[in-house]
Amino acid sequence: MNVDDELRRLFSDDRLELRPLPDAEHAVLTGVKRRQRRRRAAVAATGALSALAVVAGTLAVLQPEQTNTVQPADSTSLTFTTTPAPTSVASSSAADQPSATSTTPSRGGSGVGSGQGTPPSSSSKTPTSTVTPKIFGTEQMGPVAYRGLRLGMPQEQAVATGLIKPNAKPESNTGCFGYDYAGSPRAAGFYSVVISKAKGVVRINGRGDERTSEGIGVGAPVADFDRVYPKYGTDHGAVGERVVAVPGNAAANYWFIMQNNSVKEIRLELREQDCYP
Repeated sequence: MNVDDELRRLFSDDRLELRPLPDAEHAVLTGVKRRQRRRRAAVAATGALSALAVVAGTLAVLQPEQTNTVQPADSTSLTFTTTPAPTSVASSSAADQPSATSTTPSRGGSGVGSGQGTPPSSSSKTPTSTVTPKIFGTEQMGPVAYRGLRLGMPQEQAVATGLIKPNAKPESNTGCFGYDYAGSPRAAGFYSVVISKAKGVVRINGRGDERTSEGIGVGAPVADFDRVYPKYGTDHGAVGERVVAVPGNAAANYWFIMQNNSVKEIRLELREQDCYP
């Protein structure tokens, strides 16, 4: 018997025949389905972890900086900025995480060594600043007096104040007396204070610091004057002169001299007098 015949005999032996098990097909399909389920589960888990990592990274980037302000003892705010560490999927527990807030003790000593800053109290906040309106004039004129001189004051009393001195032309053409303020002489016939022989002081000029009881002083814009005194007369009739009855004194007028769209001078005068028209 040659080799070929021996090989044929061996391969035809029934003992070498592999017969499939009766449920071989079911076992193979079951194994295939099991492997497919495991593969899908692994892919889903990987996707979920990736999505969670993306969300955590986005939250870490978008989380705003925390600004803590500590109020020192001298009311000067110390401001510092801390940025929390990005959130990680595999982060450790909150108890193991360091605090994300830094603490700066105040220069006045509050909180030193305590590990906590001193928060500013509501009473230490700087109040909102207010704008103070501009005030024109510092010396009140009216309703009856200015700088120690009073309407109706007799000549002797007015001179005794030491505030006035006779003008270079001490008597007017109408027989009244004209005075300058001491230390501020004026040209002859131009009076700062006019005194009637019968009525006493009838006119008092301001010295540049005058201000009416209603708040209109030298330098005030004409618009302010019009707002405070919407109705005024023109008894004297000269250009730039406005006459207003003195509130609180029916016997007196304010005599305003206007120049460059503002108040240049204010005079306090008796409404009824015999020294000038």
